[in-house]
Amino acid sequence: MSSLQNSNLIAAAVGATIGVISVATVFIYHKIMERQQHTTMNKNIDRVSNKVVELQAQLEELRTQQANLQKSRRKRLMKRQIHENNSVRSEDIDTDTFSTAGTDFGDDEFYDCSDDEESAPVESELGNSGETMNEDSVLMELDKEAEDASLRSIHYQKLKNLLLQNANDAEIIWRFARACYHCSLPVKGTEKEKEFIFEGLDVCEKVLESEHGNLYKWYAILIGIKSRFLPTKGKIENGYRFKEYVQKALDVMPDDPYLHHLLGRFEYEVSELSWIEKKVASTLFAEVPKGTYEGAIPYFETAEKLGKKPHAENKLFLAKSYIAVGKYREGVTWLNRLNEIAASDEEDKQVQEDAKKLLDKYSKYCT
Repeated sequence: MSSLQNSNLIAAAVGATIGVISVATVFIYHKIMERQQHTTMNKNIDRVSNKVVELQAQLEELRTQQANLQKSRRKRLMKRQIHENNSVRSEDIDTDTFSTAGTDFGDDEFYDCSDDEESAPVESELGNSGETMNEDSVLMELDKEAEDASLRSIHYQKLKNLLLQNANDAEIIWRFARACYHCSLPVKGTEKEKEFIFEGLDVCEKVLESEHGNLYKWYAILIGIKSRFLPTKGKIENGYRFKEYVQKALDVMPDDPYLHHLLGRFEYEVSELSWIEKKVASTLFAEVPKGTYEGAIPYFETAEKLGKKPHAENKLFLAKSYIAVGKYREGVTWLNRLNEIAASDEEDKQVQEDAKKLLDKYSKYCT
């Protein structure tokens, strides 16, 4: 075969290959675009769904406030009628169960913003006047609601609305900080997570002079998460602040198992710092954070003793601490206990997956 023919064959082969690649490239491009469009559509649907949930929560709050205001106005109207009619004895009237029949008061009057409303404070859901709701019962209901992951957005919005009328109430603020933490979990690694964390911190910092265990506790938790968004110096500064407020919370609530877990985590994470990270820290601060695996173990063990519910993450870090100091048998024992717990959410499932990997690796050291 002549060289010219060989050249033509090579040219044809190259052309055919380029054609195939071009077609394949176009096909792959379209597939990628379809996938991106599908992903974008799903994100838009999720965004709209979250917005609908927030609007539903706001609507429910408005309905509650309207009902409270109507009740307040009816009581004031009734008192005015009693005052004007001296023949009516106040003790004969049940102001909680009266009827508006025969009066000039109607639902439309709710929208009449007269001087009378300005002189009387509007009652919030927590019952600032003591007439609408018992504060403890509302807080208990909020705590119960916080346990339901499907209500996170609604719970967050309720507390945000309550803060508008109770801006310095530590009981509401720490619960709002907790709600910010819970709402940050599904959006971990995104800008939205950062917004939730910083929002919770800002609210807490307004009332830090209050000696309140749960306020200190959730402030410390949010500080710990904030570290992920900071440079090295900021991380170290936050580490000191984290430990300070965990200790303050522990002074108020010494039997809180999660606070002992957090101090154990501090010891463990500092132990995980590399030599280079510690050298960087020593150039920025006079004193480098101190922590050891041995020091972490007592905190994790105390958390286990005080805890009323199984805490999968605490067991995992207790096992990892034992393994880090060469006590493999104790570490494997805690890993086995962890596998006996039923996973309640995705976080627990991830913990158990980590435990299984460690078991596969360290079980052989116990034979």
